[in-house]
Amino acid sequence: MQLHAAALTLWLMYICASDFILRCYSTHAAVEAGTSSGDEVGPRFVSRPGNITVAEGRSARLVCAVDALGNFKMAWIHKGTTRRAVLATGSQVVTKNPRISVTREGQTFVLNIDGVTEKDEGDYLCQLNTKPTLTHTLGLNVVVDVGSSRDVTADEGQDVTLTCDARGRPQPSIRWVREDSAKISSGGKAADEWVGRELRLGPLQRSSAGAFLCIASNGVPPIVSKRVLLNVNFAPVLEPPSSVRVGAVLGGDARFSCSFSAHPAARLTWRDAADRVVAESPRVAVVNEELQPQRWRSSLLLRAVTSADFGGFKCEARNARGSDALSFTLF
Repeated sequence: MQLHAAALTLWLMYICASDFILRCYSTHAAVEAGTSSGDEVGPRFVSRPGNITVAEGRSARLVCAVDALGNFKMAWIHKGTTRRAVLATGSQVVTKNPRISVTREGQTFVLNIDGVTEKDEGDYLCQLNTKPTLTHTLGLNVVVDVGSSRDVTADEGQDVTLTCDARGRPQPSIRWVREDSAKISSGGKAADEWVGRELRLGPLQRSSAGAFLCIASNGVPPIVSKRVLLNVNFAPVLEPPSSVRVGAVLGGDARFSCSFSAHPAARLTWRDAADRVVAESPRVAVVNEELQPQRWRSSLLLRAVTSADFGGFKCEARNARGSDALSFTLF
């Protein structure tokens, strides 16, 4: 019995020792992960690592969210192609770069970079001072415009070429679309989009005018784009009204209306049968309004019609490209 008791005592001591080793190992692992108690969970990143693409000159927003941060500190580090620099610790910016700022909402830290340049490219490390160090990496790719077209103005009938060049890692591909989703006509063909750095348009028609988007993509979201506005100069074109004959009774009112398109904007003048300009007066009101880009309407109101008013009236639109006129008859 004494032998069995001794064996039982040794077995119990072994169990306790084993339990101590397991508990000690568990506590050690928790400390390594950055906790103060074996029952607590250490800090961990809940935002996803990855890469973002930003066009040069725009702003970048890098997000790092941490769960169970506790008393640990977080630092932002920029790992560029040639050097490594600490940008901020917690919400405190330590770099002298005025374009860098940090905002914090709870345990989410956001690194803001204004006016991004090519030098800002590289990896951004969101790092915790745990043991071992925990690191969350975000890559920033900068797409640089190296010679794209500015807004273009050309005359109807001319040919123009819009260009778009961009540089990034990887090298982006270029495609063109119209902002209004209309088809692009180039080289006698019409398509929803056009691939390549050059977009050749012509001979231009007034319908060619509009905003074109040069879209650069290299597989790293998001895609970036540049807007190029094409203006097409053309002479005014008056739209035929439902009728050019306007009836009125003596002492009543008569209304005339002219709608027209033009670029650049045209000046519209109303004239009577003697080709005299009809000026505003207590009896005459002229209202001009822009209906949409490059399209206007002018209305003439003639009050208290007299017999001398019966006859012809004309609206005439004129710009640097030419003129157009439309005649009415008041009866």
